[in-house]
Amino acid sequence: MTAPAPVALPALLGHPDWAPVAVLARPEDGPGPPELREVRTVADLRAGLPVGHSPFLLAVVLAADREDWHLDALLRRAAAAGAVAVLLPGTEPLRVATLLLARRAGLTVLGAPDPLAAALAATRLLREPEQVVAELVTRTAAACAAATGGVDGW
Repeated sequence: MTAPAPVALPALLGHPDWAPVAVLARPEDGPGPPELREVRTVADLRAGLPVGHSPFLLAVVLAADREDWHLDALLRRAAAAGAVAVLLPGTEPLRVATLLLARRAGLTVLGAPDPLAAALAATRLLREPEQVVAELVTRTAAACAAATGGVDGW
């Protein structure tokens, strides 16, 4: 099986399935928008990181206190392991020190009410892009048909 093509993080953020995802921190100016090839999921801030070699999104499933020093340690480990973004539970703002750490480390930090659902949607977008596009076209056609009586008249 070939590796999935990289997906730019802004493309994920623009997808309807990722509407609840908020950007909590962005890296300092870099060469362009980060791209990722896979999604890795961990239970909480103290979990070890799954091993891999491609740029990835790290999703943390269980909520933890934003004041917990384990969050800073996780961000450092994620950056060292090749993560381009970390998805956290909730959309509460980060501490200033954590925000600055993420910027220096080159990480985008995201928040979502349901990070597992967002991680599954991202995995699907990476692994089955043609099916996702087909479903979006079908939903758009159905919405147009409901609003105007059909798409043939456009």
